Amino acid sequence: MAVIISASRREDMPAFHFDELMKKYKNYPQDSFWVLWTKNPVHLIDSGIDFKRTALQLTITGLGGTDLEPNVPPFERVFWLSEQLIEQGFNPALVNWRLDPLIPGRHSPALVKKLAGRASSLGITRCVTSFITWYGKVSTRWPEGAKTQVSKEKQREIAQEVRDILFSNGITLYGCAQEHLKDLIQPSRCIDGEYYGTVTGMDFSQDKDTSQRKTCGCTKSVDIGKYRQCGHGCLYCYARPA
Repeated sequence: MAVIISASRREDMPAFHFDELMKKYKNYPQDSFWVLWTKNPVHLIDSGIDFKRTALQLTITGLGGTDLEPNVPPFERVFWLSEQLIEQGFNPALVNWRLDPLIPGRHSPALVKKLAGRASSLGITRCVTSFITWYGKVSTRWPEGAKTQVSKEKQREIAQEVRDILFSNGITLYGCAQEHLKDLIQPSRCIDGEYYGTVTGMDFSQDKDTSQRKTCGCTKSVDIGKYRQCGHGCLYCYARPA
């Protein structure tokens, strides 16, 4: 039974700690399956990683290079890099596009349509989203943004609109720990052993990851990341110390 290695929920290892990631990659058994989380997959190109045993959690909000994500590449660049990976053999069925967080007022229908069209052109059929969470330090860091909070009813309206845009592009929308949306969009299992097994033919545990939130449906995995200062500098990041 293959072990799922997550790199990482805690930090963007592919973007900022790639050498460390590769050292650990080479030390794990060859039958391990890797889930890589990133906003910038540039280092994965020509990396020597076995793409047949790798899934990608690819965050593209469309806000790269703006005040909210000052050091994240523009979405056109990230999609281009993703295209290079797919041309090198990365299976788009193992790419979860993360439109996450979804920020009311910033994610217009026009932007979502543009992102969905580009993702669809690469053969990506799965998208995971959740609404921005206004933790205390996020509200303090970005007080103007905190004023734009919307009700759960309004979130449902927005989610339905996003769902319909994605559906028209052949993409299914999933909600990450979004209980109030579960009758509109499917609950997400961002790390999904059952799905990975269907795509790859590998055998994975189906046990739930009990170290995550109760509303998280993810399969058990080993996360090798650390909480460290991230170079992306996203204004809404809950992991930033201040």
